[in-house]
Amino acid sequence: MPELSIAERLKSIGLVHDGNLEDLNVEAGTTIDLDPRNDRFKSYLDRMTLDSIRRVKQVMGIPDDAVEETDPQARPQTPIRPTLGDRVPLSQRIPPLVLAGAAAQDVATTKRLYDISAEYVFGDSKRIDRRQIEAVDKWIKTAGIKIQIFLFKNIHVGKGATLNVQSAALFAHHITVEKTGRIKFKSGTHSTVHAASFKGL
Repeated sequence: MPELSIAERLKSIGLVHDGNLEDLNVEAGTTIDLDPRNDRFKSYLDRMTLDSIRRVKQVMGIPDDAVEETDPQARPQTPIRPTLGDRVPLSQRIPPLVLAGAAAQDVATTKRLYDISAEYVFGDSKRIDRRQIEAVDKWIKTAGIKIQIFLFKNIHVGKGATLNVQSAALFAHHITVEKTGRIKFKSGTHSTVHAASFKGL
């Protein structure tokens, strides 16, 4: 299967980049901080608007197929003695969320929104009820979620070098990290890497 071009891979996560991406080389024994506040790297930074939970999963999450391969609970199972509870998906046993007025500001409601979002993004999205997805989407649109992503053509981290990433996402066509080299995400939240290949030497 032919490898996707950089433009095609960017399009798959909802980005269009007009200019040519540049390589990032972290020399052996050195440290580079990819920080949005650093003027040196501002031109390599883009922002993505996430207006639905499906979009969040596309950019930050785990594909359902991958979840099913690693999580036995996500695989379809036939109980020996099916009961009503067994036939009803877990998500449908939870009352649907209704966001009206200031409900989205309620601490308990917000926690449930985060929990349902995490299950959808990092688990099998098919287990989440449509009504809950609608409530989460309403919350996400109200919040106006934007994430920052650094874009490079290829990244090479030399021996003993460190690349600190202060963003939620990092994109490169190919990433190579030599022995004792490190890439550290320091945004304090879940971070993701989009790369056609990631290898160590």
